[in-house]
Amino acid sequence: MSAPDEKVDAMVIKCEKTGKLFYNEADAKLHSEETGLQAFAQVSLEEKVWVCKETGKVCFNEQQMAMHKRFVPEAQTFDESNVGELRTKALAAAAAAAAAPAEMETEEETLLRSAGLAGKLARKAAKAGEAGPSGPPLVTKELVDQLLEMGFTELRAQKALVKTSNAGIEPAINWLGEHLDDADIDEPLSTEVEVKPQAEVDAALAQSMQGGGSKLTPEEKKAKLDEALAKARAKKAGIDVESQKEIERVRREGGKELTKSLRDQQEQQAPAEPKYRRMRLSNKLVAEGLVHVPGARQFLVAHGWRIVEREFLELPPSDDPAAQAAAQAAAVAALTLAVAQAQEERRRAELEARKREAAERVAKQKADREAMKAAMARDRAEVAARGPAQASVAKKLPTESAGSMSSAIFQEQEEAEARANAR
Repeated sequence: MSAPDEKVDAMVIKCEKTGKLFYNEADAKLHSEETGLQAFAQVSLEEKVWVCKETGKVCFNEQQMAMHKRFVPEAQTFDESNVGELRTKALAAAAAAAAAPAEMETEEETLLRSAGLAGKLARKAAKAGEAGPSGPPLVTKELVDQLLEMGFTELRAQKALVKTSNAGIEPAINWLGEHLDDADIDEPLSTEVEVKPQAEVDAALAQSMQGGGSKLTPEEKKAKLDEALAKARAKKAGIDVESQKEIERVRREGGKELTKSLRDQQEQQAPAEPKYRRMRLSNKLVAEGLVHVPGARQFLVAHGWRIVEREFLELPPSDDPAAQAAAQAAAVAALTLAVAQAQEERRRAELEARKREAAERVAKQKADREAMKAAMARDRAEVAARGPAQASVAKKLPTESAGSMSSAIFQEQEEAEARANAR
């Protein structure tokens, strides 16, 4: 079916592009308006799904599970379920949320806690004719770094975040999975992308929510915030809510909680430059430069790296990070020098081998020529020892014509036959 336009309260609607499930028509229409997506389909309540325990991600087949495990390191365990069970849990969570007392918070605080809501408000303001120049697209540096660690190029990482309104790591990964084979995937964006840390993005959003530079009256600001807050809470009540973490992740429009938890985990493991301290051996780029290079992993282990959880190579933190970094840099420099020396030695060895081959080839050709000369000398000596050769008498060839020769032969045959008869 196309964009949802029928009453399907008893059915579940799935966005064909993002894989999100919606349990009422209103939420599906809201998703269509916000993303511009039009491809939706009704899903059977008996259809099987697999829900990730760690992230709450809903997968519909083994390929989606494998991709989620590859791009989200913490995703390891999946529970088999079906769409009907998810719908039952979602409706129960929505009822509980409606019965719960209102949260004691300001509209600004609620909106600031909703990751990705800034982009929606900007689009809403633009539709109303209230927004000024939007400026270049803004993406979060932490999200770009996570995608780089997963093996994507910087261009693809930025493009995925721009296309998903900087909604979080999960939507960006889904977008990349759907568009990796596009012909223009590596073409530059039409506008420059502004990359800022999460703290600066939050500060800019806070300033905009407080009315910095806005021409709206306090009443208009209040109405704008009330409308945005109502939309956020309505979406929270209608989404897939298998776990509290999934509720928070989806409510923040793209996984701000997931991003924060991943960042906190990395900071606990290695406060200084965590992305340089841990590498997944199954990562394609790491495998090409490390796993499939003889001796590379052994070199890193010899310089302090260790294999953890059977699939990661990790550099433990040090009490003196500067000294540790200097030691790693020195080891790499020494390895680079050793590689250059080995390459030079191999080049020289190959050159010497070619010289030896050429010398051996010339010596063999010379020996063959000398052997041929010796054989010719022996032949001449044997001929000289036999003395002068006897002259041969050449027989005179008949000069008659072919016809005369035939007649003479015929005549001789007639005479020989006559003599034989006379006896």
